[in-house]
Amino acid sequence: MRREILGFLACPSCHGDLEIEETAGNYLRVTAAIIRCPQCGTKYPVTEGVPDFRGNAPLEPFQEPDWAGQAITQEGRDRVYDAYWISLPEEVRRHGPRMIRDLARLAVPKGAGVILDVATGSGTLLEEVLRNIGRSTLIVGTDYSLSVTRTTRAHLLRLGRYDPVSLIVCDVRRLPFKDEVFASACSFAGYQNIQTDPQAAVVETHRTMKKSAPIAFGATVVRDSSRTAAQLAQKGLERIFVTRHLRDLFNQAGFVQVHFRTYLSGTWPGNPYDPLPLAGDWYGHGILTGVKPMVVPVRGVRTRTVRRPPENRRARRRGRPAR
Repeated sequence: MRREILGFLACPSCHGDLEIEETAGNYLRVTAAIIRCPQCGTKYPVTEGVPDFRGNAPLEPFQEPDWAGQAITQEGRDRVYDAYWISLPEEVRRHGPRMIRDLARLAVPKGAGVILDVATGSGTLLEEVLRNIGRSTLIVGTDYSLSVTRTTRAHLLRLGRYDPVSLIVCDVRRLPFKDEVFASACSFAGYQNIQTDPQAAVVETHRTMKKSAPIAFGATVVRDSSRTAAQLAQKGLERIFVTRHLRDLFNQAGFVQVHFRTYLSGTWPGNPYDPLPLAGDWYGHGILTGVKPMVVPVRGVRTRTVRRPPENRRARRRGRPAR
């Protein structure tokens, strides 16, 4: 974890300031430490430069994915990626990389700043963002899985691109950051992997972004009347996969200028890795963009216009003082 990030951190449980007891590190990074919240007493360990902010009471049960252990080496990562890549539809293999490149460009703010990558996962988007940033830009990648985060860290170290990156294990529905610290935010399918209350993750992202900061989210969408949407509705997740609900979700979180652009679409053939969309349903891949406004609108305030009497207006037009 880069030392510059320490000033951004806050307790995810109570949003209090944190204290750090460092045991290993250098002038650029903290590699081993215990981060403690004086207010609620929760402790968060830092191992191999990766802090774990999940805390003692996770919001839902979670099992570390098996593939992360297989992908810790470059050979294992190549095998896992090749198997998944072959399972995707032809149009995704052909046009998907272009969408990722555009998503990465949209995620990079003008000038210096810190970028938040929500639900980094294996780092597909993060790698592309690293190709677009300058020396003064840092990236914070978040994920709920410790094993996946370690796999991504090992991969970036092998590539020699880990220097501007800080990887953090946390629940994006309660981010361990202060208000208004990130110059932009991005995610590739991240919000759609949250099984309970994805709207909380969008609201938390909005809270931690600076005013006028942009957000870019690569998403899969389905039709409202499809079997996939009906199955998602049983879990309350249709609002994160249906285009009109997706726009509403980001608008309700406080973003403005929300727009979704579809890059490719077709009939989903189904594969053993993606349970959704269901095979045979229409799907689309695209990018949702939005901006955190400079001024938060005040809701529920009514204004009243006071009109002057007509005779006063006529008097002013004639150049005579009003009576």
